[in-house]
Amino acid sequence: MDQHANAWSRCLNSCLLTLATATLSFQKMGEQSVKEEVLESKEGATYFSAIVEIYRVTLRIKASITKSAPNNTKLKNIHQEIESTWKNIANFLSGSAILPSWSSLDFTMHHVSATEDGSVACGICLLNVDKSTPGTSKQGEGKLMYGGRQYHSSCANFWCNRVDSVLPSLLPMDSLI
Repeated sequence: MDQHANAWSRCLNSCLLTLATATLSFQKMGEQSVKEEVLESKEGATYFSAIVEIYRVTLRIKASITKSAPNNTKLKNIHQEIESTWKNIANFLSGSAILPSWSSLDFTMHHVSATEDGSVACGICLLNVDKSTPGTSKQGEGKLMYGGRQYHSSCANFWCNRVDSVLPSLLPMDSLI
């Protein structure tokens, strides 16, 4: 469990930093018209769509933490900070097409079941890479293979760009199945 908690802590802390940076970027915008212009621009929409994907990574990890390490206060505390930061981002995105539906943020049913091969588990979040979430684009649900393991493309992309250049290869634990 220590290997899992360490990897998840590193990833969640990097996610929190990225989400907090996004919050700072729009808090500096004074007028509502500036905010609307940013969200309607191609660059702004791309940036905040990526922020949504980062939040989705945190929710995938949270789903595994909830099932396998529900008493880990360090991970819980990091996720509480993420949720607080996300509320600000969601408020900023409110009314835009970028803000995802709540159903597209629910990963509670994405665990690898006992009847499934463990190789379908993402090497980072440990959720099933073959399960899709309603209301998401296929782009947001992509997967890739690396080193004999499968990963959600957004989990692997975030890890390699913000955490470490080497992907972890976490294996499902009995408590996740």
